[in-house]
Amino acid sequence: MSENELITENSAEGIETKNAAPMSEERPFVTASVKIDGAIQKKINRPAMRLAWISLGVSIAAWLVFFAILLAHAIPALVNGEESTADVSEYTFLLIIGILVLVIFFLQLFVCRTNVKNAEKLNLTNSYAFYSAYFTVNSDRAGETMGSSKHYYKELKRTKETKELFLIYLNARSVYPIEKGSLTEEDCAKLRLLLSIK
Repeated sequence: MSENELITENSAEGIETKNAAPMSEERPFVTASVKIDGAIQKKINRPAMRLAWISLGVSIAAWLVFFAILLAHAIPALVNGEESTADVSEYTFLLIIGILVLVIFFLQLFVCRTNVKNAEKLNLTNSYAFYSAYFTVNSDRAGETMGSSKHYYKELKRTKETKELFLIYLNARSVYPIEKGSLTEEDCAKLRLLLSIK
């Protein structure tokens, strides 16, 4: 899509383009403003937190299986008044897996909580303007401009849509969130089209 094409919704297939006069900076296709705080960071962290809780479940399951096997070998010996001679060393891998996965859980939990605390400290508002080939971001805190940037869609690492957010990844660690609740359905459709340009 070139900058002299205008987005219009005309068909069931989605958004089509028609030739129009060149777009000026005053006329972006979509604009959005998002407060970057702990609440938005928690929304960004949701998939990572789900994964963390799943890893905790796997860890607990591995330990339960290990101790169930241990008891299955020990109980018959106790009932018969004998000392258990069962060798459960072949099952210690379950204990090791449980410990490793538990470490992953705590690391993920730490990272997510740190991200939320950092977002609360920043207290920025990002204002986005989406054009045909790029988007701009203006960051401000308490009315003071902290920075501005311009990013081309083709240079993005990836884009993702969740139930509540559009996530625009500049790289593996830097993400721009846009809350879908602050956009109209028409703007969401335009943004889907624009973010698919890679």
